[in-house]
Amino acid sequence: MIRSGENTLFPLVHDYLKIYLPKQRNVSHNTVRSYRKALEELLDYIKEHEQIPLGQITFEHLTANAILSFLEYLETEKGCSVSTRNARFAALRAFMDYAADHDVTLIAGLNKLKKIPFKKPDNTAVAVEYMSMAAITAIIEQPDATTSKGLRDRFFMILLYDTGARVQEMLNIRLSDIQLGPLPKVTLFGKGRKTRIVPLMEKTAQHLKKYLLEAVDTMERDHIRLHFFGDMTPIAPELRALAHETDEITEHLSKDDFQANVCLNYGGRDEILRAVRRFAAECAEGKRKPEDLDETLFSTYLDSAGIPDPELIIRPSGEQRLSNFLLWQCAYSEFYYTDTLWPDFDEEELDKAIAAYQSRDRRFGGVKK
Repeated sequence: MIRSGENTLFPLVHDYLKIYLPKQRNVSHNTVRSYRKALEELLDYIKEHEQIPLGQITFEHLTANAILSFLEYLETEKGCSVSTRNARFAALRAFMDYAADHDVTLIAGLNKLKKIPFKKPDNTAVAVEYMSMAAITAIIEQPDATTSKGLRDRFFMILLYDTGARVQEMLNIRLSDIQLGPLPKVTLFGKGRKTRIVPLMEKTAQHLKKYLLEAVDTMERDHIRLHFFGDMTPIAPELRALAHETDEITEHLSKDDFQANVCLNYGGRDEILRAVRRFAAECAEGKRKPEDLDETLFSTYLDSAGIPDPELIIRPSGEQRLSNFLLWQCAYSEFYYTDTLWPDFDEEELDKAIAAYQSRDRRFGGVKK
């Protein structure tokens, strides 16, 4: 309950950005970032122009007139476009709408805010200049196709061109989202978790196959063992065959070499169920007895058989849940959470995670002495 005289602004901002948008509305990280930017810019504007310390700003300062002045400031002083102005306004209106649901004293101010119109952009017709085929070809041929990284970059540029996908949709793609075969297609996950299936040109599918085969050869040359976790049966036959081929190619490498484990169509619960079914089948065939089962034996039926349990699990993007990942194996793992998005997780972020891990007191279920 909201108490009279209580400054509810910052608690509501926190709940809006950390709980409501990502967990209840299920919006993308980019959308949360955009809404956060709009609120931060408004608060900074009020702080500077009204000479009010940030911590003392309340909803009383977020009037319709103040927000209108802020929108004019964006255009006249910061040089923002009409579309940027409208985007900031939409974000602020959405937050005030949320806040009014929690504090009825804000409803009157919200109604005044809703009377402020969105600006219509200048619709003066402008001739659209299209890139020539020569220019497109020149861009696509920039990556060095003689390297694995170059093949990767070229494939994603071709995939962008073929599908018209957003960059974030590209970052969300998993190998299991691409289906090859007679009618190649890719499943894209867009804004608001919307899903769409886009057919691929055969040439695009061929570039993917070429990149994956080169990646396998590169791993063998660099002494990288590759192992797949997950139920491979629903995967397209071509990708399933490639994964099997990869396992065979890198199997001869030493266990002292670097090993990369790839989760493909993987879920922790599903892995445990498949392991139980394999053990039950061997019991039915007379190869095993139920009383034979212990933790060590059960581990041999998992996708991770023969692989040590993870010591550290890093969860980026501000998520604080396990998401059905390595449920059996993570029993004594240490967890590290960070707001850094996965594409931005670089060497410096990894160093932070390792430093945090080194400070942990690992007891593996024991009692601290």
